[in-house]
Amino acid sequence: MFHVSTLLPFTHSDSSQIQRKRHIGNDIVTIVFQEENTPFHPSMIKSNFLHVFLVVQPVQVLSRTCYKMIIVTRDDIEAFPPMLQRNVVYVRTAEQLKQFILTKLINAEYAAYRCRTFALLQERTRCSYLKTLCENLIEKSYDLLCDEQKRASHRRLSMLSNSTKKRYFSNMKKMFTRSNSTPDGPQPSRKSDQSMTDKERRKNGKKFIRPGKSTNADS
Repeated sequence: MFHVSTLLPFTHSDSSQIQRKRHIGNDIVTIVFQEENTPFHPSMIKSNFLHVFLVVQPVQVLSRTCYKMIIVTRDDIEAFPPMLQRNVVYVRTAEQLKQFILTKLINAEYAAYRCRTFALLQERTRCSYLKTLCENLIEKSYDLLCDEQKRASHRRLSMLSNSTKKRYFSNMKKMFTRSNSTPDGPQPSRKSDQSMTDKERRKNGKKFIRPGKSTNADS
């Protein structure tokens, strides 16, 4: 994305144009179009993010418009391709000029990312993202584990309930089976003491007194 200073919103009530400065000041690479011999120095723009300036100045060579380009960087920025040749101008109508400038700008931003300032920012940002990711992962894992334990507990309760039902129906089935196997007719009664003979009574160890006889007679 290109932030063109003259196309950014202009606020009439703001003499400092803070909105414009905010967009330009937060960029990393800036193209400065220098008309004629207008002086330019990077210190004119105060920013902690601007690290690379591509200064483009139009020149006339044999009645043809050409461009002279200069790269200005901070001290901790390493050289990056494509390299600019000294005392070389670039024809405006050249087909390779646009691709050359875009490639130079993209590589300039990548080179700025490797400097100490942005390396620390990236490390801090990545650590923050990793911390958030770990916290979310731990929370999700805990929720999944709890849900799995709840489901396992529910399955155990369901199995226990089903087994209880099976035992109940099994007992009911046995009860009805025994009830159906019992004959409907009257069962034979045991012999009463009156139908027993005297021999059987003596065998059972029981003494009975017959009417008209005393206990001494039996003995």
